[in-house]
Amino acid sequence: MTPKQNIAVIESWKKVQPIASQVSQVFYDDLCEKHPSLKALLGEELSSARDQLVAYLNSLVETLVATDEVVIEDLAKHLRIGLAPEQFSDVGPALLTSLEIGLEKDFTATVKRAWTALNKLIVAAMAQQGAKGTPLNKGNKETMDISATTDNEMAARLQGALDQSSTAFM
Repeated sequence: MTPKQNIAVIESWKKVQPIASQVSQVFYDDLCEKHPSLKALLGEELSSARDQLVAYLNSLVETLVATDEVVIEDLAKHLRIGLAPEQFSDVGPALLTSLEIGLEKDFTATVKRAWTALNKLIVAAMAQQGAKGTPLNKGNKETMDISATTDNEMAARLQGALDQSSTAFM
């Protein structure tokens, strides 16, 4: 991610925070509507998943404020519910939809590109963990230096990781 993208994510998240619970509701509604199998995986945990999403995004954005690294932690929850790394990419469009609805006119092309870039990093980290076959444990932090990663490098790393792990959690 570029410094400009970091700023776009940080500033847009500040605008979302007052309505974060509604945005997380839209996120899960959209995700479950488009991917009903994911709703079955979440089951009765949907309300706690909404709170966890907001907490996770708060933590993620805070790392962008503090450093050029994205701290990937507490992703074991997604792996424990049976979500395969390639399914995690379904989350990106739902996140963009919920941000677009929440931010309205403030959801600019720049903001969309920034959140898309961040989502690519998250998917790559999830796929990398799946390829290693080592789900993250609470307190175990995986970091990814984003200061020098180009989109092409990230795409290549993501594709390689997905190719290696496409059946790891099915």
